[in-house]
Amino acid sequence: MTSQLPDSSISVPAESGPSAEGHVWLPPDSRPRKARARTAAFFKSPPGPLSPPVAPDATDRPPLSAALDLRRRCRRMLVEHILARSELLSPGDRALVHAVYRRNLNACDLSRSMNRSARAVRGRLRGLGKRLLSPRFEFVLRHAHEWTPMRRGVAVACVIRGSTMREAARSLGLTHYAVRSHMAAVDALFQQWRGRKPS
Repeated sequence: MTSQLPDSSISVPAESGPSAEGHVWLPPDSRPRKARARTAAFFKSPPGPLSPPVAPDATDRPPLSAALDLRRRCRRMLVEHILARSELLSPGDRALVHAVYRRNLNACDLSRSMNRSARAVRGRLRGLGKRLLSPRFEFVLRHAHEWTPMRRGVAVACVIRGSTMREAARSLGLTHYAVRSHMAAVDALFQQWRGRKPS
């Protein structure tokens, strides 16, 4: 077995005895002393890079199949997340989310059964998805049990079910001023929670 020196024309045999483990045997050198000193200094110095560094993304990039599988898995988890939260929506909105994410119907199919345009159906779905995945929705889910029944009802109506303040006031039998006051308190708590939440 030979170990190659920087000069490709020189090869050095490695000694095979057990006492020479990790060492290389060099033949007698008949060159001048200065030349021998330069060679010794070269082997004492740490070796430099043999090739330019390669960008991490060029070597560590996962195969395309693994990337696609990860994307499918993330999308499946997102769909399950949306379906779980949709149980808190109004019956009509919940049925719409289930039709798309559970029965795999598209906007055109739903537009015919709902007697609405496909564009309107897609807009409604985008609004529902944005609400279900919003930080405000998550905040109300986590903290509504800490509030009074009246404030909890207002937050569920406006944040979870997407009602306007006027609709919430009418359905809960409250004044518009009371609903607005409760939502202002919920918004203040949400901003505090969002500021403390780790990124």
